[in-house]
Amino acid sequence: MIGQQLKTSPMKSRVVEFRTAFEALGYRRTPEYEVFGKGDLWYIFDGSTPAVTHVVYLAYKPALRAYAPQFGVFNAASRTKVIAALPAIFPYLHPTFGNDIWPLSRRPCWTLFDAARQLGWQRMCVPDPQAPDSWPTRLNEMVEELLKPTFWSIETPSGIKALLLKGEKKFEWTVSYSVLRVAEIVALAKSLSCDENSIRKRLAEHESDIVRDMYGSKDFNEMLGRFLRTI
Repeated sequence: MIGQQLKTSPMKSRVVEFRTAFEALGYRRTPEYEVFGKGDLWYIFDGSTPAVTHVVYLAYKPALRAYAPQFGVFNAASRTKVIAALPAIFPYLHPTFGNDIWPLSRRPCWTLFDAARQLGWQRMCVPDPQAPDSWPTRLNEMVEELLKPTFWSIETPSGIKALLLKGEKKFEWTVSYSVLRVAEIVALAKSLSCDENSIRKRLAEHESDIVRDMYGSKDFNEMLGRFLRTI
């Protein structure tokens, strides 16, 4: 037991060091979003504006004593729209979304992008259990190669919409909850007074991935029409 404690304590200390350095970047912990009770952490970036809020979800991996960082961006007005429209969204989601296990109304951002996938890491966690002392390198990669060019550069709701509409590798729809992503895009498009036919055309480019994620009805046009009417 003592040997095991000695073996795991360095990893625990590296986790604390990483979290402290991460928070020093300007991320403020928001416990009101932490509803799962398993060590996951939510943060809001101090550089956010009323129009664009930058969030980070550190999904805790207890077996590894490490975090899997995920990044997202949302517009408060659009978020209010999608929360109000949840009764129209739920029929197209897996039934588990309708209970309190995954409370959508308590999550600040529905579409998140995984840092490991974005940066090509073989292991998804920080610190890396195989090289715990490398966490400063991974943090620097997140800042220089992901946060600065992809997320912190977003300053308007239209920038959020452009991010969510991406379909190239690393942003593909198969790794997100596509129905929720559609709802967020529709809310942003309507807030921006975008042309309805234009948004239909852009979303149709991802129809096969969206339909694969739908439950109940698999009618893409029916769902999109309902979202456009109710969100």
